[in-house]
Amino acid sequence: MIAQLYSFATGLVAFIFYTVVFLILMRLRLKVGWVTLQVFVGGIIHILSSMLSFYFVNDFLYWYALGVFSVCWFCFFTLSTAVYVSISARILRTINNNHDQSSSLDDIFRVCIRQPFQERAEFLVASGLAQKGKFGFRITDTGGKNARSLQALRRFFGMEGSGLYSLDRGIKTKTKETK
Repeated sequence: MIAQLYSFATGLVAFIFYTVVFLILMRLRLKVGWVTLQVFVGGIIHILSSMLSFYFVNDFLYWYALGVFSVCWFCFFTLSTAVYVSISARILRTINNNHDQSSSLDDIFRVCIRQPFQERAEFLVASGLAQKGKFGFRITDTGGKNARSLQALRRFFGMEGSGLYSLDRGIKTKTKETK
C-alpha cells in the first residue's frame, strides 16, 4: 500500500515539476514548437522521475506513477491545445486588449487572420514548399506532396467533409477533369 502511494505521489510530483518547467520554457520564447516542447519536456521529466524513484523508493510501482503522470499530462496538453489554437479565444483576446474593448471586423481580420496567415505563407516559402510570385503563391513539387499527405491524413481522421476546420470552403481544387 505504501509503495502504491509513493508511486502515485511520484507521478503527481513529476507532473507538477513538468508543468513548472514547461511554463518557464514557454516564456523564454524558444524557437521550438510548443507541442514539441511539451512532448520532449514531458518525456525527459518522466524518465528522470522514474529513474530517481527506482533508485530511492523500495518496491516502486512504475505503472501507477506512469498512469498518474500520463492522465495529468494528457489533460494539460488538451487544455493548452484548446486555448492555444482557438480562433475564438484569439478574437476575444484581441477585442479585450483594445482600450475601449471593441474592435471592427477589419481589425480582427488584420490581427487574428491575416497576420498569422502571412507569417505562415512566408514560412512555407522559406521552407521550399511554396514560391512567391508576382500575383501570389505557387506550390512546389515538395509542397504538393505534403498537401496530398495532409489531405490523406484529414480523410483518415474523418475531418474531410465534416466541416471541422474545413479547408476546402471556397477553394477551387483540381479534379480529374481539370488535370
